[in-house]
Amino acid sequence: SSGINAEYGEMLQQNYTLSSLNLCNNHISCVGAKALASALVGNDTLSEVDLSSNRISRRGSESLGKMVAVNSGLLSLNLRSNGLDTAGANSFIKAIKQNGTLLNLDITNTRFPGKLSKELAKALTVNETLKILRLGRNPFKEEELESVDMNIC
Repeated sequence: SSGINAEYGEMLQQNYTLSSLNLCNNHISCVGAKALASALVGNDTLSEVDLSSNRISRRGSESLGKMVAVNSGLLSLNLRSNGLDTAGANSFIKAIKQNGTLLNLDITNTRFPGKLSKELAKALTVNETLKILRLGRNPFKEEELESVDMNIC
């Protein structure tokens, strides 16, 4: 089970000093990711979050995407080696369209569906702040990536 619970969430909601949080490889899973996302919605102090190599899949990634859409302090989010699937990927596509502060998003090896590459490309044309988008080791076909602006990667 996840070690991320309401107490951590409350601590993060009341945080006014912590700027970087690395929870890489902590088996957070969906429950913990949802708790973190809820806590980070209004946190504008935390600018860097590393959640790579956790067991975050659909429900957790959907919650994180919704958080990114409205969070105004987060500059870098690492979700490498988690499982976004279609619902989570759609959540991040919406977040990319809405977020005006995120500079770096790593979704390497997250099973981001190639069939959503056109929607991702459209989101990137709307977003004016994202500078680094890491997509490696996902099941994209070459023709699916043609519509994605490679100047950002």
